[in-house]
Amino acid sequence: MKKFNTVLKWIAVACSITFVVGFTLSIVSLKKYNENFSDFVQNNSDVIGSHFSNGINTLIENGIENIDKIITINSSNTSELNNYKNLNKEIDLESIKNLDIKCDISKIEIIESNNNQKAKLTCKYLKDCDIKSNGDKTNIIINNGGASKNIKNTSYNLKIEIPKNFCFDKLDISTDLGNIKLNNIKFKSSNIDSSLGNVDIDNDEYTIAENMDINLSLGKLEIKNMDAINSKLYNNMGNVILKVNNKGNEKCNELIVSCDCGKIETSFNYLDRNISFENDLGETDISVKNTAKNLDFDILSDVGKVTNNLKVEEDSNLSNRYKIKIRNDMGNIKLEH
Repeated sequence: MKKFNTVLKWIAVACSITFVVGFTLSIVSLKKYNENFSDFVQNNSDVIGSHFSNGINTLIENGIENIDKIITINSSNTSELNNYKNLNKEIDLESIKNLDIKCDISKIEIIESNNNQKAKLTCKYLKDCDIKSNGDKTNIIINNGGASKNIKNTSYNLKIEIPKNFCFDKLDISTDLGNIKLNNIKFKSSNIDSSLGNVDIDNDEYTIAENMDINLSLGKLEIKNMDAINSKLYNNMGNVILKVNNKGNEKCNELIVSCDCGKIETSFNYLDRNISFENDLGETDISVKNTAKNLDFDILSDVGKVTNNLKVEEDSNLSNRYKIKIRNDMGNIKLEH
């Protein structure tokens, strides 16, 4: 029976490749219509995620990395795309301790600056850029007319420059279409939701938050040197990359990563936390540079090879034991130093 189930799974892999071809053609056909591609992805993300396999990881990654090169959705009025408006504004830091950004189609950047007094906001938008502040909370809503415009147009963007060492109490970002980039940004809690686009969080120094929830429908999620006591990372279609130079003495709760279709790649200096990884279609890799202590493994791949070369030290001075739970439906699992 086990062999029969394995055969069925590999048949599913072959079917998924056929599905990829059909899905790619359907993307191209969208060029003929003035539809909201973000809604299309959101409505079909479960179907997309459940039909891809480990054998097409490269196609997934390349497609997402070059999404602006392979998808063009024509607008009936392309000249409108170039008639964007400019907004430049300085914002008091106290009013953005809690920042909530919502937009339909826009590149979003929040980066560190040398200004120690205020935050600087610049925005290129088509229709509306509404900014409302109340006490320590600021809401930013950007309307560029929907994701049915030509997504190769890079004019629409929101850039916020934040003074060094400033820390958001809460940072929420929601976008239908567009990449999100955070560079050397600190926050206590963050919730990021993206329908179509990559999310890139990159800090020069190891930074730890209290909560970090990130949810992607289609795109690559890459996090460097940003960690959280409570982390939940979800991606329907695309890779999840987490690389942190942690100190080894943080008391973090369980790290949860879930991926329907794509590779999960994680790297730690020290591994002393509970981990729960679920991957439907794609490889799962864990790399530890220094020590891993008191670990119990619960690892299973239905179709794929499991390689565990992780060196684990048993330390009786520690009262805690940590569980590494990994579930792969299709894809190799690798743990190594």
